[in-house]
Amino acid sequence: MMRLRESCSLLTLVVFALICGNGHALEAENSLKGLEGINVVVEQIGEESGKDGLTEEAVTADVAQKLSLAGIPVLSEKEWLKEPGRPYLYINANVGKQAGGGYYYCIAVELTQMVTLVRSPSVQCRGSTWNTVGVGACMEFKEIRDRIKDQVDIFISAYLSVNPKK
Repeated sequence: MMRLRESCSLLTLVVFALICGNGHALEAENSLKGLEGINVVVEQIGEESGKDGLTEEAVTADVAQKLSLAGIPVLSEKEWLKEPGRPYLYINANVGKQAGGGYYYCIAVELTQMVTLVRSPSVQCRGSTWNTVGVGACMEFKEIRDRIKDQVDIFISAYLSVNPKK
């Protein structure tokens, strides 16, 4: 019975992944063009996850390091406030324990920035212009940080596709 429940949980994750997908159209990638740098914002991670080493600080450091190594400037809050559009990479990791052991996760990475409404150009608001979602399961909790890095790699590829290194 436990095996069936685990199989159903995994099947649900796979179906969710297929529905959400990692699709991001060329228009979304073009919204990254010309960004001079971004800030990193990590959604509050549950206290239980923090006990296992998945903290906002650790994820922020991981993401900032990956972006910097790829040549994408990571802005301080002061720099970010001066950046047109105030773009930031938003990371949200939801993690749960599976009944039979291991963990399931849903990781969302999105670039958020100020946008202008076409129907009313005087209206500006914050909007997500690029995103990717990854869902899955793993046996070791430490693997989740690696899955977050994998999602950030997708962002880095998209960013570099429209902002080649000089």
